[in-house]
Amino acid sequence: MKQQREVITICDICEKPYKSNQISPFICDDCLKKSNNFANDASLYCSECMSEINKGEPYHLDDSRLVYCDTCFSYTGSSSILPHRHKKFPLFYGDKSTMKFYGVEPEADGGGKSNPKASKLLKLINSKQELIYIKSDNSLSKGIEIVTHPATLQFHQNDMPWEEITDSLKSMHYKSYKTSTCGLHIHINGCVFTLYITSDNSFTLYLLCHNNLC
Repeated sequence: MKQQREVITICDICEKPYKSNQISPFICDDCLKKSNNFANDASLYCSECMSEINKGEPYHLDDSRLVYCDTCFSYTGSSSILPHRHKKFPLFYGDKSTMKFYGVEPEADGGGKSNPKASKLLKLINSKQELIYIKSDNSLSKGIEIVTHPATLQFHQNDMPWEEITDSLKSMHYKSYKTSTCGLHIHINGCVFTLYITSDNSFTLYLLCHNNLC
């Protein structure tokens, strides 16, 4: 059986580093144990709405060990729009030998934080393979954040269906470029951090999205 790689992360409660083989861990084992018993003084907050969960109130942990209040957990469990801090296990697309992968996160606003619209977009783009997922973002007034799985620059240019993504968003009355709320995030894996490669390729990805988004 393939073992998961241990990573170092920071606990959201005690803010101390700890080792974990989870993909999106935010609570160390000690704090998790204490939280389950409510034996500590650290406040517990919902990862989605950020409201405080008082002692004795129900709360839940998802597969990523994020804490949710009862209301948000029931909402996110059946939603096509994932919580903002949720991170899926990455699927890598393109030539693996390049070791240069980019995750792109365009924000779209104005069309609403709509589960049916998000579901429609996911069914269209992920009909053959999971290329994207969708998250909420509190910086958007009525919008969503699209997250691509990591892919090479060539895959983004030639195989990622950016035109279909942007056309679908436009048809559902989302805007991205002509707003005051939206941004475009490009995540780059560590071995790409060479000045010229990073600036050239990131700018190419920026233009690719800029020329399609409304």
